Amino acid sequence: MIDVMRLVYEVLTADATLTAQTGGKIYGPPGLPVGFQISPAVVFYGNGGDSSAYIPEGTALVVFRCYGKTAAEARKVYGVLHDALNRKRASVTVGAETWILDYALLTSGPYDMVEPDLGWSFVHAMFTLRVTEVPVI
Repeated sequence: MIDVMRLVYEVLTADATLTAQTGGKIYGPPGLPVGFQISPAVVFYGNGGDSSAYIPEGTALVVFRCYGKTAAEARKVYGVLHDALNRKRASVTVGAETWILDYALLTSGPYDMVEPDLGWSFVHAMFTLRVTEVPVI
């Protein structure tokens, strides 16, 4: 089984520009850590997809929230995320498994939003990812 969230995390944390922009604050499920103080950050989680029982490949919908202290800063974080992910191909090896991000394509967004309870600015976007597992022979 392809661990899409781990694949996304590895791809994003390997991008030097995104890591610098967020200070390394890149979080997968379940989201922001307890006690998080607003600063540039990327949070992502899965939103469905499809796979095949016979072929080690599939698509995944991944939602991203790019945070910033201001709406402009959140948009800047989103721009760096977009450049790090959109139409990119990457290979990630974790242990004995190798997964390939065949492509990532913006599906929805970007939308400028505000957390209603906290007033934090973020940009919401969803990407469709095509992923493949390289079998071990």
